Amino acid sequence: MLSSGWHAWAGPRIVLLTRVPSPGRAKTRLAATIGDSAAADAAQAFLEDSIALAVAAAGRVGGRVVVHTDPDAPGEALLVLLSRLGAAHAPQGPGGLGARLRRALEVAPTAARVVLGSDAPDLPGEHLVSALRLVEQVPVVLGPTTARDGGFHLLALAPGAPAAWLEGPLRWSTPHALADAEAAARAAGLAVGKGPPWPDVDDEVDLRALEARLVGSPDPTTAPRTRAWLLRQRPAPP
Repeated sequence: MLSSGWHAWAGPRIVLLTRVPSPGRAKTRLAATIGDSAAADAAQAFLEDSIALAVAAAGRVGGRVVVHTDPDAPGEALLVLLSRLGAAHAPQGPGGLGARLRRALEVAPTAARVVLGSDAPDLPGEHLVSALRLVEQVPVVLGPTTARDGGFHLLALAPGAPAAWLEGPLRWSTPHALADAEAAARAAGLAVGKGPPWPDVDDEVDLRALEARLVGSPDPTTAPRTRAWLLRQRPAPP
């Protein structure tokens, strides 16, 4: 459950929606090529890096982080991790993705809020910070993923901006998700801004692109848990 301090906090919120990693439930498209166990381990590394980047961004804007999980009871290990990193926990609850997003965003309707998933572990924290700044000018901000994916890696709402439009007929997890979200927000009378694009990881093609980015990154602190997991997957030298 969320603490009373979360509800009373006047600053911005960074909300992370995630599925608790477990074999057979985590990263199913990726698991089709690398196996259930490896996909669950990857998802765990992604999640830990995503929480850490969210907490770091929250520190820059005087905000707080809450992680909404599916299933609602995430297990002791994740609760300990959240406590150590300084993030709160909340259940996602029932319903489709639109309903769960709406519920998470309506916890603090008078605050600036940005929500992300755990599929972009190397997302620059600046994307979260800039989205929270941009909602000072426009009520809805969407951060696109790649053109191949057609989705978005973050969604930000200005203080007081409603979230009910997220329960409309959006084609989630399809190449139409970004366009549908933008159309639904505009139909609700909300202007939409766009943040910089960033790729997420759904399948092995995305995973190899992530690996190339991390190998080429001059900053070893970018997604360190994901980087370590990728290194463990490399074949041992002959």
